[in-house]
Amino acid sequence: MGMFILIVVLGLGLLIYFSKIKIEINYKRTDKQDKGELKVRALGGLLHYRLSIPTIDFKNVDKGVKVESNKESSTDKKAEDTFINKDKIEFLYENYEDLLHRVKYFQESVRWFMSRVHCTKWDWETNVGTGDAAEAGVLTGMIWGVKTTVLGFFSHYIQWDSRPQIEVTPCFQQALLDTSFVAKFSFTFGSAVRFLLLLWFRFKKSNKKSHILSTQRISNM
Repeated sequence: MGMFILIVVLGLGLLIYFSKIKIEINYKRTDKQDKGELKVRALGGLLHYRLSIPTIDFKNVDKGVKVESNKESSTDKKAEDTFINKDKIEFLYENYEDLLHRVKYFQESVRWFMSRVHCTKWDWETNVGTGDAAEAGVLTGMIWGVKTTVLGFFSHYIQWDSRPQIEVTPCFQQALLDTSFVAKFSFTFGSAVRFLLLLWFRFKKSNKKSHILSTQRISNM
């Protein structure tokens, strides 16, 4: 009986370890209206998280962008408004710099994890125009450049399970900027756990080393 329970537990552990976490990102801009959605599913949908952004509104330079969102998880559901401004971006950047300082080989750890991420869908379509044919042609070339640069960046880190689709359509008769973006990613639960454990161990190791160096400096004073 004990052996049977052990086999069942090990079997469940392996199923969970190799189960996939799926992430889907949707963004659409039509008629100057922006909408976005983020979906996360794990354990076959038993655990899920959904972030819906029905409105993205640029207020001004100081207030930044107001994002109205609806969050839904396996256990909770709520709505909230968030402002993304210069101060918040600077705060996030400072936290990132602090993380780089505190966690040894942080970027290497991120690259290791990203190499285990699979992209199963990447569709990015854009319609652009200014009402002037020459300007529309120039903008089309610029947007193509941005999209290929983004794709080139991700191609160095993640694995593509399907060919990415990008398209830019110039509109010569009217001024508009409409775009839609759909991307789906997946990685195993085990890869996520190993990544978090790797960060934690390197964080502890860096803190321990910093503590030893601080102690040595104090003793030498």
